Amino acid sequence: MKSARVITTFECNRNCPYCSNNYESLISQGREEDNLNFIEDYDEIILTGGEPMLYPGNILFLLKVIRKVNPDVKIYLYTAYYTHHLETIIKYVDGITYTLHENASWKDINKFNAVEQMITYNRDKKFRLFINENNQRQINIRPYLWDRIKIAGTLSEEDCDYPEDDLIILKEWGL
Repeated sequence: MKSARVITTFECNRNCPYCSNNYESLISQGREEDNLNFIEDYDEIILTGGEPMLYPGNILFLLKVIRKVNPDVKIYLYTAYYTHHLETIIKYVDGITYTLHENASWKDINKFNAVEQMITYNRDKKFRLFINENNQRQINIRPYLWDRIKIAGTLSEEDCDYPEDDLIILKEWGL
C-alpha cells in the first residue's frame, strides 16, 4: 500500500522539542505541494502536523476533497480541545491516532475522556493511542475502544525510524 503522510501545518500549541515532524532529517525528505492533485497517486492519506485540529475548518475541507478521490484517510492528533469539530471530522476519516504527551494537563485528560466517549459511537473506525511513558497524570483508559495502545518514551532524531510512506508538506495555501 502506498501511503502519504501529509503535514497540514507546522503550527502547534505544544511545540514539543521531540516532535518527529519537526526533525530536519524528515522534513528534508518531504516534498512541497500547493494543490491536492497528488492524492490520486496514493492508497492512503495520513493527515498530521503540527496539530491539524488548530484549523478544524481547513481539515474538514481537506477531508471532503480527499474522500472524493481517496477512500482511505487517517488523522494524527494530540488534542481534543476542539471536540465539537472532531465529532464532525470523525465521520470523514477511517482512523485516528491520538497522543497523550508527557506533559498532559488535567484539561488534556478530560478532553481525552471526551474522545473515548466519541469513539464508543464510531466502532467502524480504527483508533490507535500513544501515551508517553513519562506522563505524570493518572489516565483511565477503556482498552476495548482502541485497536492499538502503545506506551513508550520519545525517540531522538537519530533513533527515530521514519515511516516508509512519502512525506508531503502542504504549502500555505488558501483554504
